[in-house]
Amino acid sequence: MKRGPTPKKAQTPPAPLISKQKTPTPKKATPRKSISPKKRVVFGEEPVIDEQDEAATEEPEEDVERISLQEFLDMTKIRFMDLSTTKRRHTAAPQAFHDKEIDETEDSLDRYVVAAACTLPEFELYQHACHEMKKFISDGRHFVRTMEANVMEENPLLFSEYLTAPPDQRIIMDNQFKNLKTSARLEARGEWYGWRSTLLRDLKAGLLGTMSGFNRDESVLAEQEKLIDAVLPGLAEQHGQLDTQCKQLQQRHDELNSCDREELEQAREQLLTTDAELEEKRQLVARLQEELATKEARIEAVKDRKIECVHEIKAAERVREECRGWSTSEVNDLKAKVTALEQAHGWSITTASSSAITMTHLSDLELYFQPAAFATGENTPNGSISLTYVGDSATPHPRPLTTSKRFFLQLIRAHLHCIPQSQTGIAELLALVKKGWATALAVAEGVRWLEHSCITDEFILSDERMAISANLLLPVLQTKVKVTFDIAVSLSLQGVDTQVGAKAEVVYGEKYSEDKMGAFLRDFCGSEVKEEEGMMVWADAVVDLAERLRQRGRKGERA
Repeated sequence: MKRGPTPKKAQTPPAPLISKQKTPTPKKATPRKSISPKKRVVFGEEPVIDEQDEAATEEPEEDVERISLQEFLDMTKIRFMDLSTTKRRHTAAPQAFHDKEIDETEDSLDRYVVAAACTLPEFELYQHACHEMKKFISDGRHFVRTMEANVMEENPLLFSEYLTAPPDQRIIMDNQFKNLKTSARLEARGEWYGWRSTLLRDLKAGLLGTMSGFNRDESVLAEQEKLIDAVLPGLAEQHGQLDTQCKQLQQRHDELNSCDREELEQAREQLLTTDAELEEKRQLVARLQEELATKEARIEAVKDRKIECVHEIKAAERVREECRGWSTSEVNDLKAKVTALEQAHGWSITTASSSAITMTHLSDLELYFQPAAFATGENTPNGSISLTYVGDSATPHPRPLTTSKRFFLQLIRAHLHCIPQSQTGIAELLALVKKGWATALAVAEGVRWLEHSCITDEFILSDERMAISANLLLPVLQTKVKVTFDIAVSLSLQGVDTQVGAKAEVVYGEKYSEDKMGAFLRDFCGSEVKEEEGMMVWADAVVDLAERLRQRGRKGERA
């Protein structure tokens, strides 16, 4: 909606200068009544000459002439906007701006949408504004008439003061009236612009809401167009085919209607003969189907008998297989399979009975347990279970039980005695032992690599913590550094959690920063025990630390 030009003074909405109510002045000024200064005017009654004369003799004489409100406003040069006498601005669009093509052409859907979305709200706003303006003007006129009647009945003290004021005071009063007039005009203009801004704000909010609705409709229509575009080509092609088929059928219909009647009768007789032949053949097919069903039933009976015979043959072969002996090749094949399974999983069965089983893992650990006590699904008591180290008695290469292996053996053994066997599967039990011992072998591998370059000690700190110390000698710097790897282990059925902490202490010699050396070792080695193939990282970290300390040289401070 376009904003009109700024309304002039004569077009400002009615705002009386004396009152704050939005009321315009009447179209014509109230005519001045010739009133005697010595008597009061009474409205609504027919004057009686005798009573007025008697009242005139009784009332005291007044020195100031009584005037009407319009006379006072004329004297103070205060004017109200009168719509009947004010020249109206040309706000209608000239005829030259009308689009003749749009006026002459038939209305389209686009114009209907634009009219409903934009023109109609603007028209309704205009109607509302006109209605409100008419109401304001009517109320204002009524108020002014009432005020004129009240003022005519009893003049305010201001009128007499203004009429009797000396010229110098009248100039001051005129200036005050002028200021009041300007203030009232500006306040009226402010109320006009505020009222109009409120209407325009509401119109703008409505148009913005309509625009957002159009945007949503556009997105929905775009999605619908995509769906229609996906199926429309096929439907158009199908429509074309059906149209062609319809034309062909119509052509055939026309041909049938235009053919010879005798030929048509002959064709109908031939169709009847053909239908009779088809009926005979249908009866023949029905008899053949009955015979086929009988033969299929016999075949099904034979198949059932065949299945029974096959089951009997398999049972006989199974009995024969159980009773036959084992050949050497079969024994070797089974032995090879067992060996492959042992190499793949690391477990081998040492002894087995109806109630207990003993298994060996990597020829290091021997696990004894009762399978019937595991995964029972009920709250049953735990069975007997034990875990021992047999690597020191293995042949031909015995492996002694080191401190790190003993630590992990005790940790795994204690955990095995704590697990609820009725809620634990045998596979979980074997996986727990396998993962725990794999961590033990990884730590042992790390200790072995450390022993190649340093003097290494292993010691147990608690049930779940152990430490490995490596003494790093630097003869050139006359310094000895003790590197300690602190290992914390936590076992569960889900796996093994390890935490590795590293620190370095200067036993004697150059006073290097222990915090920096510890941070370097932790960054180099990580915070967990790695796989067995990667456990040389501890030794690499110690060797790298020694090389860095040699390159650093003497620091000047001795510990």
